[in-house]
Amino acid sequence: MRIKVLKPVRTDGKTIPAGSVHSARFMPGNPPSAQIISGEHMGAVLQHESFMFLDGDIDYESENKQLRREIGKLKEEIEIQKEAYRIRYHTVSLPWKVAEAIKQLRSEGLHDPQIICNSFNHSNYYRSDCPTRNALGKFCLEGMENAQKLMTALVNGYEVKPPTTDDLRYAIDVVVKEWNESGDRDLRNFDHRLVLAGMIGEYLGSLKIE
Repeated sequence: MRIKVLKPVRTDGKTIPAGSVHSARFMPGNPPSAQIISGEHMGAVLQHESFMFLDGDIDYESENKQLRREIGKLKEEIEIQKEAYRIRYHTVSLPWKVAEAIKQLRSEGLHDPQIICNSFNHSNYYRSDCPTRNALGKFCLEGMENAQKLMTALVNGYEVKPPTTDDLRYAIDVVVKEWNESGDRDLRNFDHRLVLAGMIGEYLGSLKIE
């Protein structure tokens, strides 16, 4: 197709004079532009306000096909980028008990590589007397998919599944064990029960359930 330059255009140290006519290719966009494809100014790109298409020289069907091809390529590139982002930043959903274990271990100063190594090692968290560590060890040894989830969660972040009734029972059991750590607590003692109730209430109040 051909275009007519409407006003002088300075490009690459040269001026394309107004009124000059050039062979060009259509460049889709918003707004569209045109690139000169022959002659002294070959390769120069003119913005839409700098030129006009000469009637009879535009093959609209061909240009529309080219535009659809370029749109198709753009869509493919977007899908590829979205998939790459999903893989890189994919977040997984973890059981509430596992998420609580990660939070506690991090608060104790453990780094993520330590958590991963100890969770995968059958002799460490799986055999631990600590309920928190034991929960992580059991989760990882249930299958490779869980192990992969834990690694992905520690790298990319994770969502927490709402706690089940069993999760809450487990959490309260942990609180009770902490309450009676010294072994001298008595549920028949009102003051002791009051302390335990306060600890359970404080723990349940700290839960964040979406």
